[in-house]
Order: sequence, then structure tokens, then C-alpha cells
Amino acid sequence: MPNGQKFVEVSDLVRVFATPEGEVRALDGLSFDVRHGEFLSIVGPSGCGKSTLAMLIAGLMRPSSGLVALGGRTVDRPQTNLGIVFQNAVLLAWRSALDNVLLQVEMRGLDARQYRHSAMELLASVGLEGFEKRLPHELSGGMKQRVAICRALIHDPPLLLMDEPFGALDALTRDQMTLDIQGICARGGKTVLFITHSITEAVFLSGRVIVMTPRPGRIDGIFDVELPRPRRLAVRADRLEHEQRVRVQVLVLSGDDDVADDFRELHWVFGGRVSRLPPLRRRLQSPRLPRRRDNPSGRMPCAPSCR
Repeated sequence: MPNGQKFVEVSDLVRVFATPEGEVRALDGLSFDVRHGEFLSIVGPSGCGKSTLAMLIAGLMRPSSGLVALGGRTVDRPQTNLGIVFQNAVLLAWRSALDNVLLQVEMRGLDARQYRHSAMELLASVGLEGFEKRLPHELSGGMKQRVAICRALIHDPPLLLMDEPFGALDALTRDQMTLDIQGICARGGKTVLFITHSITEAVFLSGRVIVMTPRPGRIDGIFDVELPRPRRLAVRADRLEHEQRVRVQVLVLSGDDDVADDFRELHWVFGGRVSRLPPLRRRLQSPRLPRRRDNPSGRMPCAPSCR
């Protein structure tokens, strides 16, 4: 399938869960597509249905209504032509790194010996050459996640679903993993649906970013990220502007004053140009604390001795 054609199609997707307290509408009327070879990220608050969406696309869950299609075929059962990476690596403790990668091959009933060389190359491509025989307890968190990524790619799937794969990693390891994913996907021409809470990761990796509303999850905006590739981690003004656009959308969606204040502070740090936010210069001239519930005026509190 040539790059640019629709590979993933989601139309009027609804997912409702039945609970003892009543129905919970997790997703409500989602419609979007992912083009072949595209890296698309989805960001949104916790509980907005991002992981549910990934499960629906993978065919691991049935929609209440609406349509999901991969390559023009309706998804009505678990899909085998994709790879999935979760937040936790989920490695088998008694198998080596190499054997964990080959586990998917064995589960598919294929000859693991024919994939051994490919597995070794994948591990080397993510910096794990020499660690093929190590058990999971001998690997760091970042190493384990690299093994999980190799396991998802061993059968060379056209689509990769990544559900907050770096959420449990420290900041430095996340940065390195972000670079690794950029290189792997660029070399393989993969279509990637990347779910994350990190706006920085989404903007760095993606060609487009979808912002979802709080539950019930709906699409509030789709942002194009027009930055040249390959991208570097160095802070650049043009990348920050893209991040600000997405952050503002999340700010507008948030009904929580504390969350809104956090995003206001981020904009002040980055010198945000959004008219609805106080300019940095005014912030410095008239210092005020964010407007929180325990401080509705936003004024600097007095020391205990002057109260």
C-alpha cells in the first residue's frame, strides 16, 4: 500500500461499558483515519478512552457501534497483522531477551530458527547487542521495553500500536527510547498509532496529533506537526510552538482549575503567545500565584507572622 493512502479508518466509533452503577460511555462518535506510513499520536486526560481505542483497533474488543477498518477490511476479530507495545514490557521471567522476542513467532506456529537472525538484528538496532542471553531481571527498565518493541516488530507488521510505552521510564531513558522509535519506524516505513500523556513526545514523533476530550472521549482537535525529519531532541522554537498549540487545546478542555494552572505555568515558562494567558512580562511585573481553589484571588500569601 503506497504511503498517503488510508490504512486505519475509524468511523462514528462508540464504546459503552456496563457497570453495576449504570452505563459508562468511554468513546462517543470518534471518526479519523491514519494514513499508510504515518506516525499519529493521541493525547488526552486519563480515562478518556485512549487505551480502549487501541484495543478496538486491534480487534481485542468489540465496539458498541461504529466501524474500525484496517486496509479496507472491517475489524471484527483479533488482528494478527499488527504489533502492540504496552506500558509494561510483560516479559517472561524464565526466557532470555532473545527468546522473549521469539515468543511471538512461536505463538504464531512459525519456525523460530528462521527468525533468529532477524531477532538478533532487531536487538542490535536498539542497542542490546551482547544482551541477547540475559534474563529480564538482568535488564534495566529501558532495556526490557526495547525487548518488548523488538517482540512487536519481529513479524514485520505494517501497523504498530503503542499504548504509553514509555510511561514507566525515567526522563533520560524516555528521551533515548524516543530516538530509537523514530529510527526504527523511519527505516521500516511503519504506520504507528502512539498513545501518550506526553505532549513533547507526541510532537517530536508525529506527523499529526489528535487531542481527545475527557470522558466520554471525543476528538476535539487534530494538529499537523510540520517539522523536518529526522528530528533532534535539541530545544527549538518551532517545536515549542507546536507543543504550545496542543497544550492550549488541553487547557481549554480541562475543567479542573489546578490542571489549567499547571498548563498556564508551562506557557509562562515557554513564553506562550496565547492571548487568553497572561504574558510573561506582565507575570514578572505583577507576581501572582495561580488561581487555585485554596487561593481564589491568586495573590501572594502573607507569611504566618503577618496574618
